Amino acid sequence: MERFVERRKRLLSTIEEGIIFIPSEELKIRSNDTQYPFRQNSNFLYLTGFTEPNSLLVLSKAKGLEAMMIFVHKRDSIEEMWTAKGIDQDTIKENLRLTEVYDTETMDEVVPELLKKHCNVYLDLYGDDALMNKLRGHCRKLKRVRKTKGHKYPQAFIDIVDEIAKMRAIKDGTEVSRIKKAISLSKRAHLAAMAYAGPGRNEHDVAALLEFLFKAEGGSGPAYASVVAGGDNINTLHYSENDKLLIDGQLMLIDAGAEFDGYASDVTRTFPVNGKFSDLQRDIYSVALKSQESAIAMIRPGVTLHDVHNKAMSVMIEGLIELDIFGGTVEDVIESKQILHFSPHRTCHWLGLDVHDVNPHLDHFDNPVLLEPGMVIAVEPGLYFPKSGKYSPTKYRGMGVRIEDNILVTKDGHKILTKGIPKTIDDIERACAEEIQELVIP
Repeated sequence: MERFVERRKRLLSTIEEGIIFIPSEELKIRSNDTQYPFRQNSNFLYLTGFTEPNSLLVLSKAKGLEAMMIFVHKRDSIEEMWTAKGIDQDTIKENLRLTEVYDTETMDEVVPELLKKHCNVYLDLYGDDALMNKLRGHCRKLKRVRKTKGHKYPQAFIDIVDEIAKMRAIKDGTEVSRIKKAISLSKRAHLAAMAYAGPGRNEHDVAALLEFLFKAEGGSGPAYASVVAGGDNINTLHYSENDKLLIDGQLMLIDAGAEFDGYASDVTRTFPVNGKFSDLQRDIYSVALKSQESAIAMIRPGVTLHDVHNKAMSVMIEGLIELDIFGGTVEDVIESKQILHFSPHRTCHWLGLDVHDVNPHLDHFDNPVLLEPGMVIAVEPGLYFPKSGKYSPTKYRGMGVRIEDNILVTKDGHKILTKGIPKTIDDIERACAEEIQELVIP
């Protein structure tokens, strides 16, 4: 728990005076009286490691004194008969190294007393509207009685999210190990999917296999909604139906990653349903692979995600010119923005507690953020030729490729954390020919 205490102290060091409110996630109703599986708010988890819903972390700094408090839902024996047992407040206080623990039912009495000591309130200004409205209501009442009581009341509400995001951007050793574990689960699942998928299988069957293996060895399941897409479904970037029959001669794209102890992996592989690339499939796959490998080779401290994206697009355009899909020069295609017809999304994103992690892409001066050791990014150039796309070359219609790896920025360059998940044409064809049994139950 010491690392969570240190994170809270680091966050308090970014403000001169004030009180910070970080809410947990709440339980959400799926249908009638059944709930969605609970997943903790990432900022709350980063600062506490606490996985209980309906809680509120409060950090206070006034006159040089710091306090760390939490409000937790008070459980009773009837509730615990239906759900898991709660944790008593003394244990929470000791385990989380907190100044005080309160019941959430006391918030209307305790929070105004805390607000009296501060001029600034820090929270996610664009997040929890209910919390914002509640705090504003308390402040309004404090302002009315200030003349007679003589206490302070908050003068400003300030967004704290960017400060937490900058902290979360640099992963420590424990965080990297969590991501590596998530990736190891993803590797096993992707290898099994390549061996299992084939003509006559359904996308749904492959998705079920992936998600079974994501929960193996302590995994918490998928880090995001899995994309399991055959044929033209590849060209719907966030395809989610995962229910169509796989056809001989199609390509198949799987964008799916496991989560472990709150940390995400994000892996995409594209392979032939029948296990063997056709000549046309090899052509476009080779272009996407060269684009991705060239982009990854650039990653090192001091480079920006914008630089990496531009490299990926330049190499991809060169390949498409060689296939006579584009004419002219790379510069001509970039200027005309023709590449957006076939590759419409950015190449990189941050990775961590969220699959699209929260580190800003621009600094306070609107300059691209420079890569630093400890950052983890996903690199995923894509190339798409939808059947219905008026710009799609006839012979490639209905095909698409996306290849995604997770990369740790190191002091001297980078490390490919997803290395070993097949992505060369030869390695993919070998993986598709493997027997499924040994991959699922070693």
